Amino acid sequence: PQSAEGTAAHWVMAERVAERIVAEGTPTPNNQIVTDQMVSGAEAYYDDIVTTLAPYGLGPANVIVEQPVAIPRVHALCWGTPDTYIVIQIAEGKSLVIVWDYKFGFGIVEVYQNPQLIDYGCGIASKYNLPEDTQFIFKIAQPRAYHKHGALRSWSVKLIELRAHINVRSNAAHEAMGPNPRTRVGPE
Repeated sequence: PQSAEGTAAHWVMAERVAERIVAEGTPTPNNQIVTDQMVSGAEAYYDDIVTTLAPYGLGPANVIVEQPVAIPRVHALCWGTPDTYIVIQIAEGKSLVIVWDYKFGFGIVEVYQNPQLIDYGCGIASKYNLPEDTQFIFKIAQPRAYHKHGALRSWSVKLIELRAHINVRSNAAHEAMGPNPRTRVGPE
């Protein structure tokens, strides 16, 4: 049930980013009913995109929504689907990438050194052939998880600073997909 609810909330968010407002009580494509929390969460997500992009003269119409990216630096078979992102050319040869991730559950997901966001950043960097000094701003929006830093949190980091994380993930992926993978239990 939580997965179906999350899928529905993501649909409401994607509709709002596309500037289509979904009313409470509307059925979603996965047969859930839109709740007030879904609507208000999507609105907060949309507002953050508007506020974040306004200084660049950009808006929600400029972001890429729910488009899969290959993540070959981690593994040839690795890919992911960022909720929303944008690549902004801020100067000659200088880029800024902002990646938003929407979490509708109640469990806290930290933005700092978040493996999923690092993978997305790595895939976006490969897709656009971005240089190592590219600045990333990763954002997590969690409208229902009560975090000491609020529902919208961000982490700013240069691509080169992610190299160690990417290498660890790549080594683990290659071992896991290799002929003699070891079993490792993680915090998940």
